Amino acid sequence: MKVHYDLKGVEQYLRQQQRLTINDFMPQFVSVMKRIQKYKRVDSETRILEIGTGAGWFPALCEMHIICVKGEEKSMQGALEKD
Repeated sequence: MKVHYDLKGVEQYLRQQQRLTINDFMPQFVSVMKRIQKYKRVDSETRILEIGTGAGWFPALCEMHIICVKGEEKSMQGALEKD
C-alpha cells in the first residue's frame, strides 16, 4: 500500500488514543446517539452499521447498551488502532 502523506500525525493520534478508556468516549457516543434518534428510534431491535470504526469505541459502547452493531474498518491506520 502506497501512502501519499506524512504518517507522523497519524502515529501521534494513535499514541494519544492508546491512553483513553472506553468511558472517555461516552460523551461522543451520547452525541452520536442523539443525532441518530432525531431520525430513528434506537432500542434493542435496532441494527447499526458503522463504516470506519477506527479504534472501535462506537461498536463497543453500542454493545454495552445492548444495541446490535457491526463495524468495518478498511484503512490501515484505523486498523492499527485496534492493536
